[in-house]
Amino acid sequence: MRRSCTKQRDGENRRRLLTDQGNRSNTLDAFKLFFAVCVVAIHTYALDGLPQTVAFWLTQGVFRLAAPFFFVVSGFLLGRKLYGQGQDRQRQGIVTVLRRYTIRLFIPLLIVGGANAALELITQRLRYGKSLKYLAEHFVRHILFYPYGAMWFVQACIVGAWLLYPFLKRKKTDAALLVGVLLYGWALLCNNYYFVAQAAGWNRAVDLYMNLFITARNGVFVGFFFLALGIKVWELYSADEGDDRLLRRLILACVVLLYAAEIYLTRNCAYLDDRALYLTHILLMPMLLLCIVDIKLPISDSAAIRMQRASVWMYFSHRFLYGFGGLLCILKFGTEWRGPCAFAEVLAVSAVSFVLAVCLRRAFV
Repeated sequence: MRRSCTKQRDGENRRRLLTDQGNRSNTLDAFKLFFAVCVVAIHTYALDGLPQTVAFWLTQGVFRLAAPFFFVVSGFLLGRKLYGQGQDRQRQGIVTVLRRYTIRLFIPLLIVGGANAALELITQRLRYGKSLKYLAEHFVRHILFYPYGAMWFVQACIVGAWLLYPFLKRKKTDAALLVGVLLYGWALLCNNYYFVAQAAGWNRAVDLYMNLFITARNGVFVGFFFLALGIKVWELYSADEGDDRLLRRLILACVVLLYAAEIYLTRNCAYLDDRALYLTHILLMPMLLLCIVDIKLPISDSAAIRMQRASVWMYFSHRFLYGFGGLLCILKFGTEWRGPCAFAEVLAVSAVSFVLAVCLRRAFV
């Protein structure tokens, strides 16, 4: 009886997502909040003090899923806006959807990225005594290629979405995925699979690219592909009746084992950048999304909305809070601010500031 009720509730959730643009999956909102906490944990070095093996597996096995998950979910929701039932595509149009998507992302990118850039320049000047020439060059390269404060994800979403436009216009999602796999292959060489570039003799080209552009984690090599993957997930989801949930979960379990094997086999190999990109993410993210999107958690829609907004607030605020606290710690105590205490304090300040922002909004709106 309980299983039947759960299946019926999940089926109702699927129908709501397919037929009403205003409805949401509260499970996605819960996962967004969880992975936002994972992002904070990475940037504050929350696992300092744990055994190295434990910290490695938690970071690489769990925390590193955050960025690809956010990309694929963003693509999934973008596909819903573009192709969802009840949506008049001829009236609204792909350009209109992408323009609104861009504005919604660009405004926080400009504000939060600017604040993080200013804080970073102050830190570089006061802490390291960098010259103004160095700071100017540093500033320009980061603004163009790798925005301060973990804003690369937002920039990559904007760039990736517009690169997808010609494919979306012609309904060629599969072609976009084919191109995206090739582009993502370059990102892997510039990240976790640098050892392959060394073995193939391509490491000089990779080094030249990385010295100029800082990272391959951008809209061209990562954002484009994962957004296309998310849109494809929406197409599969909307065309499916949702009767093969058990098969999906079995496939997800197998892919998780492949992911663990990939982490194990590459753990001692040469890498560049932040060691965040894995080949198995290509399979793991779609299967994870397809397995959780139908699940309806026993929480209200208002609570789910608060979780979603809290995750966004945490993502945009945490790097500035951590950078500001770290600067004060260096100036006052001469020590670096990181570890579990920094993680807990950043989360606490972010939560309090979120509650205050909500209260102020209610007071004046």
